[in-house]
Parts: sequence; structure tokens; C-alpha cells
Amino acid sequence: MIEHLPPPLVPRLFNLCAAKSRPGAVAIFETPNPECLAIFASHFFLDPTHQRPVPPALAAHYLEEAGYGRLEIRRLAPAIETMPSLVSLPADFREAFFGCLDYAAIGTKL
Repeated sequence: MIEHLPPPLVPRLFNLCAAKSRPGAVAIFETPNPECLAIFASHFFLDPTHQRPVPPALAAHYLEEAGYGRLEIRRLAPAIETMPSLVSLPADFREAFFGCLDYAAIGTKL
């Protein structure tokens, strides 16, 4: 859902979640992965309510700034599963630019 918020509200959401969570609580934010170029060709802009993609490193930064630790980025939904033509690309190129369509940013409240 973070891709649906205006960019200034995204860190505010992370901070609000942290303020309302007890130590040890886990926060998980799943969103389209802008590191995957396929997301823009096939998914992101099909939803007119999407505001702006949030890169995994930025989501991790927001989690850390809000007071979360044990950060993890889990990449989800490999693009090759829905776009079989990607198999024709060299594996290293495919992974770098067409890896996974979504990711989850996970952190534990410290």
C-alpha cells in the first residue's frame, strides 16, 4: 500500500506504525519492486492510484529511521514466472533488471 501514498506520507506511516507497536512487533510492507523493470511494463501503471514506487533500500531506510531492526528485504514473485520470454536473457542481466515483481520490507520494533 505504500506505493499508493503521496511520498511525504510514506515515512510518516512507518513512524506511526513504530509509535503504535510494542518492542518485538514485526512490521511488513509489501509493494511492487521498482528494481524490476518488468513491473513498469506490465503492472505498476495499470493501477491509477499508484503514486510513486518505493525502492527496497528506501523502505529499509524508513524502517530503520522509525526504530526497527533485524531488517530484511524479501523479493517475491519472480518476473520470469509471468513473463516466460525473459528466459532468453542472460541470467545475470535477467536477475539484475528483471528479478522479482514485488518485495517485502520486514523489520522488528526495537
